[in-house]
Amino acid sequence: MAQPTTIEVGPINQETGKKDSIPVAEIEVPDLWHIAQDLKQTGLKVYDRDHNGYLVQRLAGDLVLDLWHLTHDLKRGIQALAEAK
Repeated sequence: MAQPTTIEVGPINQETGKKDSIPVAEIEVPDLWHIAQDLKQTGLKVYDRDHNGYLVQRLAGDLVLDLWHLTHDLKRGIQALAEAK
């Protein structure tokens, strides 16, 4: 049976002199979905730069939701790379 692929996380462990490792499948993605939805309800707007570099106003909740999607995509990418080895 193949060993699960691990990834190093956090700072260097002072006792071992190495970073701690966890299996990729156990990486927890914080659920930012509810935070994004709550922020969207408040209507809080922030300034952000669009793809052309122009300042635009966006809902803070939309930015958090973008982050939520990116973290899930990153985890899937890490898992795919681990499985390809």
